[in-house]
Amino acid sequence: ARVRPAGFEWLVPGLRAELYTELIRTLPKMYRRLAAPAASFADLLVEDVTPRKAPLAVSVGEALSARVGTTIPASEFHPEALPNHLRMRFEVIGADGDPVSSGYSLTALQKELSARSQDQLVNSLVDDDGPFREWTAESIGDLPDEVSRDIGGVRAVAYPALVVESDGIHKTVCTTPQKRSAAMTRAVIEMLRPGLVSTTQLLKGRPPAQRLALTQYPYGGIDALVADAVVVMIGRILASNGGAPLTASGFAEIRDAARSEVPGGVARMITQVLPALAVLLDVQRSVMSMRENELRDEIRAEVEFLVGRGFLARHARGRLEHLERHMRSIAARIQLAVDNPPKYDALRARVIGIEDEVEEACSALSHRKGGSRQSRELRWSLAEYRVSVYTQQLGTAGSISEKKIRQAIRGLHSP
Repeated sequence: ARVRPAGFEWLVPGLRAELYTELIRTLPKMYRRLAAPAASFADLLVEDVTPRKAPLAVSVGEALSARVGTTIPASEFHPEALPNHLRMRFEVIGADGDPVSSGYSLTALQKELSARSQDQLVNSLVDDDGPFREWTAESIGDLPDEVSRDIGGVRAVAYPALVVESDGIHKTVCTTPQKRSAAMTRAVIEMLRPGLVSTTQLLKGRPPAQRLALTQYPYGGIDALVADAVVVMIGRILASNGGAPLTASGFAEIRDAARSEVPGGVARMITQVLPALAVLLDVQRSVMSMRENELRDEIRAEVEFLVGRGFLARHARGRLEHLERHMRSIAARIQLAVDNPPKYDALRARVIGIEDEVEEACSALSHRKGGSRQSRELRWSLAEYRVSVYTQQLGTAGSISEKKIRQAIRGLHSP
């Protein structure tokens, strides 16, 4: 645990040129093309960079930025993607001389071993006498804020939580309050979700066209839609009550609120998106008859983002009302590609560049904390931009342009 990762990433002098070359190749395309060919720039960096003066990505980023005339943030490099022969391999040896664990990330290795030790300590602090069928004062009772004990001269602290498994509810422990909060949110949702909403009641009294749109939803049918909506509604109830409870009485209050609010909330939510789902059926039929593979794949990816599995939770509440407009835009775009290919190609040329930039940015964001939310924002902006280009008559939710999207992308690279 006393070994620090600083310095190991630089390897030996004889591998530096290859190391810099492969590190440049981990950059997103928007930066990578500025430093091509990578091997030539790597040779220059051998002279420019002072090894071990700063972290590898920081030093290479600063030197490469000076060469290409554009700031390349250290966060855009991905040393974890380097070939294994260009990464230092660490191995932990136990007291008996046998390997305990190994890996290419010293930090990850230390976390793994720390977690193992912590788990062994904290698991001794809470006895799981489950499984339980339900959470009541008589069965599980209240969960303490934390438990601690001195074990072998080490003070172990744990945060009790619950977990729902196939055989019922079990007691468990987490190593931080944040992990406990996340675990309890998942557990409460799993405890409340079953039986809250009847799909039969949801379909009852609806016109045939609406029932068809719900039952033929291509990403899991009405059951998937209801499950998604139920999770969203329970999440809202938990948020309005300050998060998941730690007491049996608190859980009972959340349960009562869920039984009262979730069925109606789910019905309203699904009714709100039904127009979009109705258009989705037409779009799906058009996509299946397409002969152009590239266009078919593009449409499928866009549709999946907008109304694919989990979309009720993926999009902010205020955006659900705009999904019908987006689906109508996609339907009109498919028809345009059939009726007037030259016009479609001209409009396509206006969006292809910004699409590539958004995809590159989203790829980079996948490595960052909070990147999923930022990716969703970029993809939504791109969807609005497509509407403005292909079907301007449908309008957009606010002003949108290539310039604004590029500003948002640049903002992601700001300190």
